[in-house]
Amino acid sequence: MKSSTSGKPHWQDRHRYVSEGRIVWYGEPGDEHYWYEYWKARLTSDYYAAAETCDLATDELGKVLLGVMPQQGLHLEAGCGAGYWVAALRHYGLMIEGIEYADSLVDLVQSVNPQLPVRQGNVLNIDRPDNHYDTYLSIGVVEHRLEGPEPFLSEAYRVLKPGGKIVVSVPYFGPVRVIKNRLSLYDRKRPGLPFFQYGFTREEFVNFLQKAGFVIEEVRVLYAHRLLIEEIDFYRWALSKPGGHFIRKCAESVLQNRDGHMLLVVGRKHVDNPWTIDSKSVILYTNASDVQKAMMGKSRQVGKQQRERVTGCKPFCGTTGGSSPQSWLLSTWQYYSRAWVDSPG
Repeated sequence: MKSSTSGKPHWQDRHRYVSEGRIVWYGEPGDEHYWYEYWKARLTSDYYAAAETCDLATDELGKVLLGVMPQQGLHLEAGCGAGYWVAALRHYGLMIEGIEYADSLVDLVQSVNPQLPVRQGNVLNIDRPDNHYDTYLSIGVVEHRLEGPEPFLSEAYRVLKPGGKIVVSVPYFGPVRVIKNRLSLYDRKRPGLPFFQYGFTREEFVNFLQKAGFVIEEVRVLYAHRLLIEEIDFYRWALSKPGGHFIRKCAESVLQNRDGHMLLVVGRKHVDNPWTIDSKSVILYTNASDVQKAMMGKSRQVGKQQRERVTGCKPFCGTTGGSSPQSWLLSTWQYYSRAWVDSPG
């Protein structure tokens, strides 16, 4: 966490200023040169060894990723930096690749770990077709665009398959930082320094994803310890004293999913097919007439391997447990669809 030039933590010399409901960091520009130097100071073979031995099931972010990313899917980390999460998740058997914009950083990664699937790429124009990935992972990337994160999210939506998940994290403008701002503990005037990144409120960032088309599935706050290290001088002092470990444990317990350095949002790309069934939710149509109306205007051919996309009638959504209601629903659907297809005219 140290700066390669000053020996201080890389965040310590940055200025913070609140504008239009966001916290904004100013200091060094987050350009290719910055990130190359940042990772060059950290990147060794031990870096990847640590990634591959990380117990993701107990890691604060790792356990979320394992719960979201299907084992048989194809996944992307967009803006992967040195590829820590690519290495860690591949060690768990997930098929994930990373793209990074800075050519020099990609060359550096390949010189240290040539087997890691990290390539040069532009996260605003990903060189893959529509509906390609099952999961899109973005950790601390989209906040670095001065004009805002919207194009990143639109491109993520494009490359995800229907039903695919986005997992995206950004710095969080939560209670601790809000209180510091109200106490005038941040800069009161916009610093005359290069822009580095934004921190967003929960409401604003969730709204960005919803406008991009995503259905929000989970919102979490991560890394309370990192937040307090960065924002509270007394906390940094207390950690160096006897009992510091206990203070950290208590602080993390109190702030768990209430405040932290990063906001994590999981979203899902819409699925056009309303007949998707799982163990928790089924869609029940009220009668055979609704089923027939729903299918009018669609193909009258029911292929052996193709499920019709049915739209146009108002569903009744119920929650069930067990498989019997699902079996009943499938039998009913098959009965009415056969009866309609076989009917004359």
